[in-house]
Amino acid sequence: MAEDTEDKMNLWQLLVSIIDRPAATMSYVGKKPGWAWLTPALLVLVGLAVFSVVAAPLTSELALRQAQQQMAGLPPQQAEQAAAQVEKFTSPTVMAVSGTVGGLVALAVIWLVAAGVLYFLGLVAGGEASFAQSFAILAWSWLPYSLRNLILAAYVAYSGKMINQGLSFLVATGDQIKDAANWLYVLLSQFDLFYLWHLVLVIVGLVAVGRLSKVKATIVGLIYLAVTTALILAPALIGSMFS
Repeated sequence: MAEDTEDKMNLWQLLVSIIDRPAATMSYVGKKPGWAWLTPALLVLVGLAVFSVVAAPLTSELALRQAQQQMAGLPPQQAEQAAAQVEKFTSPTVMAVSGTVGGLVALAVIWLVAAGVLYFLGLVAGGEASFAQSFAILAWSWLPYSLRNLILAAYVAYSGKMINQGLSFLVATGDQIKDAANWLYVLLSQFDLFYLWHLVLVIVGLVAVGRLSKVKATIVGLIYLAVTTALILAPALIGSMFS
């Protein structure tokens, strides 16, 4: 009877149970991993798009200031010509679209690599999850990040300013351009309750679907988290090398 009930879980039940009974959701999507990743992927994309649109005026202003600093050493005539192009490509509309599309591309790359890491580490640890199941676990475990983006968007819309995410306030200088290029600032910005919630969901999924022990699932989850954090950190690290 329990299995029949689980087989009839609809989308709303899955979304609710990811909060109060995450093992039930992970077990369900693990049994039917085909397109199980699509719903959380769309929700994560919605959160990303909403935040990109709401924050576009602020990111536009930041990008324009950064470009103006870079053009400061140009001859007046070249600076004037470049300014017209910069204003065009740093408009709020362009920043909203580029933020959403760029985020989507980055998300696809991170998910494919991260799912591969989960699958490989799971096999090494003696797990039973296939790549499709690992991908489904990954997708559903990213739902906290969608909620994070929606909350950040609400804050930006209300206050009209960006916030130092996570623990990034510990190294924030107040200069958004410098902070954005600081790899330590980017790293600390990841550490918040949503980051921990994501890790917990990954571990639950590895136990429920991969049949790993809690200890092995925790070790695999921590290694996975280190890899994905490194991927997120990569642009800031590369930028600091050439700055």
